[in-house]
Amino acid sequence: MPTRLRNCILLILLGIVLSGCTTQVGPHIKLSVESFDLGDIDPDAGVRTETFFVENTGTLPLEIESVSTSCGCTSAEVSSNTIPPGERTELTVQYDPSVHPGLVGDIKRVVYIQSNDPLNEEVELELVGTSIPSILNADDHDEGLLKEFEISPAAVYRKMLANEPIKLLDVREDFEYGEGHLEGTDLLPVTEITQQALDKLGFSKDDEIIVYCRSGTRSARAYEILTALGYTNVKSMSGGIIHWAEEGFSVENGSGAASTVKSSLSFDRLEHDFGIIPQFGGKVNTTFVVANTGGKDVSVTSVSTSCGCTSADIADKVLKSGESTNLIVVFDPNLHAEPLDRFSRTVFIETSDGTESELKIWVDILEGE
Repeated sequence: MPTRLRNCILLILLGIVLSGCTTQVGPHIKLSVESFDLGDIDPDAGVRTETFFVENTGTLPLEIESVSTSCGCTSAEVSSNTIPPGERTELTVQYDPSVHPGLVGDIKRVVYIQSNDPLNEEVELELVGTSIPSILNADDHDEGLLKEFEISPAAVYRKMLANEPIKLLDVREDFEYGEGHLEGTDLLPVTEITQQALDKLGFSKDDEIIVYCRSGTRSARAYEILTALGYTNVKSMSGGIIHWAEEGFSVENGSGAASTVKSSLSFDRLEHDFGIIPQFGGKVNTTFVVANTGGKDVSVTSVSTSCGCTSADIADKVLKSGESTNLIVVFDPNLHAEPLDRFSRTVFIETSDGTESELKIWVDILEGE
């Protein structure tokens, strides 16, 4: 075989061997991930820190020459600027939501890493996520709609987060409390509120006391009792624990959904989904059919909602046995800031037989449209 031909064959074989080799000659940079989803970013939770790894899969030391980011809200640094072959170092990335107060929606930030890798002088790590609304910096959810004695769930949450010396009083029944209550709450059913009971709980006349129930009705009665007894700083949480849960705040020992006594009223459906609606498209409404399926006349004594963005009105407040009427529920998508994505609001219907029924609406707002 001629020498020239033999050398060509050897070169071809050597190329085949080298092409199958996984180790790059010289330094080679590799990231543990190239894209990372931060998920929901809570601006009230402070700086978000995530740790990744930069690996050298080459044959010579890898030198990290610079680490930079696409925005001042994001910072990044490596534990070591020199990475021996086959080893790795930590890449710590921090995202500070306070740099952009009020930012809501999808975000994308990029970390740029430059090195002496001859084939990859700069690699990128992409961070994505969704910035959710701030509770600490937001206005009260129902600002301008609350009664003088009411306080919004968001305002209560801020007080709890700030460790303010408030006293929380759940005025529901024992079984309801067990199904779900706010952290650090004392239980005293509204029918059992006396000066002696309050003294036993250690409540003082000038304590800041926040009372709540399921929907806000019993806590309004509790407010009247407490103020009559001389307590000077009392508020009732608007919409009760139902509205608290609708806002996404957590409860202890359950979901906060309490059992109710069966009502003589029935409904054509218990929920209505408005689907996706524009923020600036105006109010939307739906009609529920309410029927008295009991054996005696029933009076609707109260129709209320968990939040001021929702209103409800019943056509007839007295229903004879077998009669039906319409209940119109209206939702205003642009009354105030609402949760992102799909959320619910609740309508409470109280009757003369001492029962309370609930209807729920669902909605997803296209913010800014």
